[in-house]
Order: sequence, then structure tokens, then C-alpha cells
Amino acid sequence: MYKMATPNTVITTITLVLLYIDAIQTCIVNIKQPPLLEVDYTFKTINIQCDFSAINCPKIQPQVLWFRQNAHYQPEHLCPDQCRGDGGKFTVTESLTQNQVSLTLNTLALNDSAIYFCGIAFSHSTEPRSKQTGPGTILVVRGRSFIILLQNIRMPYSV
Repeated sequence: MYKMATPNTVITTITLVLLYIDAIQTCIVNIKQPPLLEVDYTFKTINIQCDFSAINCPKIQPQVLWFRQNAHYQPEHLCPDQCRGDGGKFTVTESLTQNQVSLTLNTLALNDSAIYFCGIAFSHSTEPRSKQTGPGTILVVRGRSFIILLQNIRMPYSV
């Protein structure tokens, strides 16, 4: 007895075959970021890594975007000028041949705790999935009060 394929299964199979034989050129970007980074306030800098894959995308360099979302604030575009080696608060490092980019936060402060999003955009492509943001990295900068609290916790002792 044969099972009848559902319409979605048939469409997915046809799409995969067409992609395989290059009949459809769909640019698809996928992004990976670490979900959480926790650092002590004494760190001077921190790097947030962003790895991406680009399938069937134009053979041009993509645009790299970084955003951060603080509690109670609108998302902030961090590097409209690309933040390359200017010695400012943020530095973007790109290794596009290896599909890796990173954001360095210089002079780390407590108020840098936020969610950081990496974005990759092939701006010459009209495909909807050619412009994607990652799931975000939650950066938690622990302050001095947290360290003092840990130092003041006394363990009970036995007699």
C-alpha cells in the first residue's frame, strides 16, 4: 500500500530538485551567533562572533550590519560608518571569505549589557532571504556589586 504525498511534500521536493540543477537561483542567508556572553566589568574589550552561510547569493561582498537592543529603548544601528579601525567604541572585523564577522566592544561598561544582532545583506539581490539578521547575542556585563555580593556570602561551617 502506497502513501499519497501531500502537496507541501511534492512542492518541497520539486524545489529541492530545481535548486540542485540550478534552475532556481534563490539567495538564502543563514546566521549563527552565540546566545549568551557573560563578562566581568573589568574586561576592557569583548568580541561577539557572527558566522553566516550564503547559498546561491551574488558573488559580491555582503553588507554587514550590527544592531543592539537595550531594555526600554529602540534598536540602535551601531556602525553606519562600518566601524573599521577607528578606535571608537565599536570595531567591526570581517573575514568574508570565511563567512565570519565580529563586533568588538571597546572600553566595556555596565550599560553595554544588551542584545546584539548581526545582519548580513546582499543588497543587490531581490530575494527576501538574502537579507537576514541573526538570533541575537545577549551580553551581560556583571558589575562590582555582583562581585561584592558573592564575596559576602559566607558558607556555614560545622563544629
